[in-house]
Amino acid sequence: MIRDLTEEEMAFINEQPINRTDSEVKAYRLLPKSLKMDVERNQPIAFTEGGLCRPDFLWRYKRICLEIDGGCHKFKVRHDNIKNWVFRKNGFIVIRIVNMDVRVNVCFWQRLLDGLKVYKYERPELEPILNELQEMIDNEIQSWTQCEDYALHLMDGGLRNDTMAGSSGLKNRQSLDVPMERPAFFH
Repeated sequence: MIRDLTEEEMAFINEQPINRTDSEVKAYRLLPKSLKMDVERNQPIAFTEGGLCRPDFLWRYKRICLEIDGGCHKFKVRHDNIKNWVFRKNGFIVIRIVNMDVRVNVCFWQRLLDGLKVYKYERPELEPILNELQEMIDNEIQSWTQCEDYALHLMDGGLRNDTMAGSSGLKNRQSLDVPMERPAFFH
């Protein structure tokens, strides 16, 4: 059960600085709109059993806890396992994403989606979030494909050239009558 913070706990929390990592800042920007609305960032939560925790991201009423783990977490495995146990014991979904996965939008979204999908049958209210994440992933991948298609179109002068795809490669790019400057999105 969630409980109110004691005065001593409040005093302790107020003394502790909030140092958000670059990965936590980026993870917040990448969150779907439906999750940004009621997220608590680095806010303390107290439990009757398990004490005081301060997760990176907390959705108190959705019962979701998201932690972004940097390199130092390999030295804090016991602490992280206890934190996971406390949250799970109190009915929270706990998702841990390594900070390297935050660097690529689709990796972050996929890890978040995978972490939530495990509970989709127990928690049907997650369905809109799952759909939003899947749509974000699909749109991002589609934009990659469109970029690649456009780049190939520019390199080929509008036509596929077998020498570009061949194993020998293209020896003389000027022979294609393709402009040598790159399109603006490559700058």
